Amino acid sequence: MAKENITSKILKNATKNFYVRFMFQGKQYPVKNFTKLFGCKTEKQTFDKLQEIKIEIAKVKTLLL
Repeated sequence: MAKENITSKILKNATKNFYVRFMFQGKQYPVKNFTKLFGCKTEKQTFDKLQEIKIEIAKVKTLLL
Protein backbone atom coordinates (compact mmCIF):
# COMPACT_ATOMS: atom_id res chain seq x y z
CA MET A 1 0.00 0.00 0.00
CA ALA A 2 1.31 3.44 -0.91
CA LYS A 3 1.85 6.07 1.73
CA GLU A 4 2.48 9.71 0.93
CA ASN A 5 3.11 12.81 2.93
CA ILE A 6 2.42 16.14 1.18
CA THR A 7 3.34 19.26 3.11
CA SER A 8 3.40 22.91 2.19
CA LYS A 9 5.59 25.76 3.33
CA ILE A 10 5.26 29.49 2.72
CA LEU A 11 8.66 30.97 2.00
CA LYS A 12 9.95 34.45 2.86
CA ASN A 13 9.12 35.69 -0.63
CA ALA A 14 5.45 34.70 0.00
CA THR A 15 5.45 31.74 -2.39
CA LYS A 16 3.94 28.44 -1.30
CA ASN A 17 6.00 25.34 -2.00
CA PHE A 18 4.77 21.76 -1.82
CA TYR A 19 7.05 19.01 -0.55
CA VAL A 20 6.45 15.27 -0.88
CA ARG A 21 7.91 12.30 0.94
CA PHE A 22 6.46 8.95 -0.01
CA MET A 23 6.83 5.21 0.18
CA PHE A 24 6.12 3.09 -2.87
CA GLN A 25 6.64 -0.62 -3.41
CA GLY A 26 8.56 -0.94 -0.17
CA LYS A 27 11.01 1.89 -0.86
CA GLN A 28 11.06 5.18 1.04
CA TYR A 29 11.74 8.21 -1.18
CA PRO A 30 13.24 11.37 0.37
CA VAL A 31 11.56 14.76 0.58
CA LYS A 32 11.33 16.47 -2.81
CA ASN A 33 10.16 20.00 -3.62
CA PHE A 34 7.44 19.37 -6.22
CA THR A 35 6.94 23.11 -6.77
CA LYS A 36 10.55 23.52 -7.84
CA LEU A 37 10.83 20.22 -9.73
CA PHE A 38 7.46 20.08 -11.49
CA GLY A 39 5.83 23.49 -11.05
CA CYS A 40 3.02 22.23 -8.79
CA LYS A 41 1.12 25.20 -7.37
CA THR A 42 -1.70 23.42 -5.53
CA GLU A 43 -2.01 20.34 -3.35
CA LYS A 44 -4.21 18.69 -6.01
CA GLN A 45 -1.56 19.25 -8.71
CA THR A 46 1.05 17.83 -6.34
CA PHE A 47 -1.04 14.75 -5.60
CA ASP A 48 -1.78 14.16 -9.31
CA LYS A 49 1.91 14.50 -10.23
CA LEU A 50 2.84 12.04 -7.48
CA GLN A 51 0.42 9.50 -8.95
CA GLU A 52 2.04 9.97 -12.39
CA ILE A 53 5.49 9.43 -10.87
CA LYS A 54 4.36 6.24 -9.14
CA ILE A 55 3.07 4.90 -12.48
CA GLU A 56 6.43 5.69 -14.11
CA ILE A 57 8.33 3.98 -11.26
CA ALA A 58 6.16 0.88 -11.67
CA LYS A 59 6.76 0.86 -15.45
CA VAL A 60 10.54 1.08 -15.03
CA LYS A 61 10.55 -1.68 -12.42
CA THR A 62 8.57 -4.00 -14.68
CA LEU A 63 10.94 -3.30 -17.59
CA LEU A 64 13.93 -4.17 -15.43
CA LEU A 65 12.45 -7.52 -14.40
